[in-house]
Order: sequence, then C-alpha cells, then structure tokens
Amino acid sequence: GYIYDRMTGLFMENSKERITSNWGRLTDNEERQIALLRLDIVDNSTIVRSNPSDKVQHAYGELRNMVNKSVIPRLGRVWVWEGDGCLCGFLFNKKERSAILAGMEILHALYFYNLLHNQLDKALQVRIACHSGPFTYNANLEQLKKNEIVREVTEIESRHASPGSLATTENMIMTVDRHIQDKFKKPHARKSSKYRLYSVGVEAV
Repeated sequence: GYIYDRMTGLFMENSKERITSNWGRLTDNEERQIALLRLDIVDNSTIVRSNPSDKVQHAYGELRNMVNKSVIPRLGRVWVWEGDGCLCGFLFNKKERSAILAGMEILHALYFYNLLHNQLDKALQVRIACHSGPFTYNANLEQLKKNEIVREVTEIESRHASPGSLATTENMIMTVDRHIQDKFKKPHARKSSKYRLYSVGVEAV
C-alpha cells in the first residue's frame, strides 16, 4: 500500500489504495510542524432552506470532489467534513506552498462550477484560510480540533477571509513563487494588515 515519492524521498501511502488521516506514519500525541487549510461554505443555512435537498446535496458533493482533487494529490489529508466546511492538513515536502496552491485550485474549480454547472439559486461561495505552525496529532478528531493552530486557522477564515477568497498569513505567502505572491492583495482593514487575500474574478477590459 506504499509507493516511493520522489518529491519527499519517502515511501508514502498509495492514495489509489488507501488514504488514512495520519499518512500511515503519525501516532497519537506526536508533535509536528503542519500547514492547515480551513474551508467554510458561505450562507450554508440560507442555501439549505431555499433549494431542493437533492440540488444541495449534489452541489456539496461536487465541492467535496473539488477539495479532494486539490488536496490529496499534494499529499494533504481532508480530516474533518462538517455540514458547512472542512479542515485539511499538509505535512510533507513544501507543505505551506501545497496548502496555498490547494486553496487557490479550489477557488478556480468553484468559479467554473458556478459559471457552468451550478443549479442552486445563487453562486456557491466559500471562505478559505491557510495557516501553519506546531501541531499535536490525535486520531480522535475532537481532540485534534483542540490544537491552538486549528483555533487560529478557523479565526483567520471567519474574520479575515471574505466570501470567495483565500486568506493567509504573510509568513505563509513567502513560501510560494513571487508571481503567485503578487496575486495576493492586502485587505483594506488595518486590523487585517498581516494577512493576504486571493480571489478569482474576471478583469474588466
């Protein structure tokens, strides 16, 4: 169930055969540096109330597919899927860069989904945050969510990511190439000055 990964120089889980929350490596209470991606669906309760349940389930299923396709190929793990969002972890190689690129890819995929396939009565939007720091692994998801870094990334998402955007810290943004850094803008609010925002849209000509 393992294959050799040239990027990390390690034998990793073969994602075509199995995907475990600990990459087949971590043990409970093991401390690591990790990068997290937190995603939240905007106006979840309004979407659920104003659309047929089959259309809601289909749209949310498509969103889950977008997340999986963006996270897992970058050696990330989708740890928690709650009703209106998820938490993903990245542990290996350039983990901060992987988290940011996964978040950007989700926004791109969702943009085209809304443009071409969305059957809801409004655009399906998300808020995404990326953050990194020390972390203690636990197979119990409730214990895992008690990590301070999980609280911090959730706060970044709720306070600093606007609908349809990805918010990340200055430290995280420095891990990606300069031309990607230039796509991230500083928010107007002074209290959010240490964060950078990325969103997808069409430029006026």
